[in-house]
Amino acid sequence: MSRALDCLHVSGTRNWTLGLDETYYAPAFEVLNGELIGGPWTPEADNSTLPIEMADDINHRGAARLSLSFGVSRADSNRCVFDVTLVPMGRSTQKRADVVMQLAAQLLDNAVSQTGAPPVAVCYDGGTGNSKLNAALLGLMPVEEMQSFKFFKDCNIVRLQGCPFFSRGCLKHADRCIFGRKMCYRSLLYLYIWRENRCKTMDRYRQQF
Repeated sequence: MSRALDCLHVSGTRNWTLGLDETYYAPAFEVLNGELIGGPWTPEADNSTLPIEMADDINHRGAARLSLSFGVSRADSNRCVFDVTLVPMGRSTQKRADVVMQLAAQLLDNAVSQTGAPPVAVCYDGGTGNSKLNAALLGLMPVEEMQSFKFFKDCNIVRLQGCPFFSRGCLKHADRCIFGRKMCYRSLLYLYIWRENRCKTMDRYRQQF
């Protein structure tokens, strides 16, 4: 993490963002440096690399088909993006939101401990696996639940004064706001589809907004 921020010339500043996204691909096992790669990683077991001796006994249906990537870039430019973590995931979506939250919390905690400054924003899309991270960055996650995750346990939520019915808040770490930047392109896409197909109702796309 610190090396990537050094390359971006933002180490010790907040002029950077942490982004994450998932990518699906054809599941397969390959041989690299005398080991089998292609298995999934979970907090309970790391099967991303296996001994070559297991080649005949391996179940190819258990290969990872999803990768979760984390990258960092400057906040004032997207010209350069550096990958800092790539995690192979399995087919199961159970507790994926917890895994994403745990990995993001670990990276944010490392950034603060190594450079002294968190990012100005975390960027992600509207996938269900990002739901907990989205809730935390929007100030919707209970403080008690945030105590289970690194970095977030040291944060507090500041509510807007004079807006009693506005549920969102500002996530702060050591009096520094951290914003959640949710990808808006999908919402714009569905708005365009609705506009060009006027015979369709908006209810079909309501959940996308």
